[in-house]
Order: sequence, then C-alpha cells, then structure tokens
Amino acid sequence: MPTLEQFKNARSVLKGVIRETSLIDSPALSKGCGNRVYLKPENMQVTGAYKIRGAYYKISTLTQEQRERGLVTASAGNHAQGLAYAAQAAGVPATIVMPTTTPWSRSTTPRITAPTSFSTARSLTSPPSWPPSWRRRRG
Repeated sequence: MPTLEQFKNARSVLKGVIRETSLIDSPALSKGCGNRVYLKPENMQVTGAYKIRGAYYKISTLTQEQRERGLVTASAGNHAQGLAYAAQAAGVPATIVMPTTTPWSRSTTPRITAPTSFSTARSLTSPPSWPPSWRRRRG
C-alpha cells in the first residue's frame, strides 16, 4: 500500500501534466446509498480517463536509458490513450499496439499524436505485425 508521502510525491510529479479534478457531491447517489457519495470526474482529463496518472508517474521513475529505449504497450482503450499522452508529455518514444477491432475514434483521436500505432492481426492476444524497420530499431 502506498504511503501518504508517496502519494504526495506522485501528486507533485503530475502537477502541470494532468488536470486537477475536484470531488463533486452527489445528492442523488448519497440519498440512494444512505451515505455521502462524492464523484471524482476523471473523464475531464485530457485523455478522458484516469489512466494518464499511472502512466506518467511510471515514466517519471524510468532511468534515462530506459526512457531512450521507449515504451511499448498493447491496449484498445483508455490505457493506450493515457500512455500515449504521458509519453508525449514526457518526451519519451512510445509504440501503441491496438487490435484491428479498435473503434476508429480511439485509434485516431487527436490526443494521440506522438507515438506510432500498429494493429494486431485480430486481437490483443495475437502477435502484432511489426514492420521490419521497427524490429531493427528496437531489437
């Protein structure tokens, strides 16, 4: 379990990268649950989800050598967008592998501009079709 100090450190690392999202009191949910319920609108992040938080923080812990090698992930959704945005913000090269069934709006979103996206044959469990130039560069 992360300590309070680790949370404070992560918050300082993320400052200026993510949008601050305040808690919003929800009277309707509070009434229905019989307790105070607050919502944290992470959908207001530039990527539309909280995933950017973990991605950017993890990038901040990488060594310079690791950062230069870049990142690779396979995702069809919020993780892909969060990592792509975080890598772009940190100046780290990233490759996002997405299945061919990924909705067009997710794979062409303007939020993903820096990394290169490749599609897999059918799903995230099938091997990606890496271009020969990528294999030579990345090993």
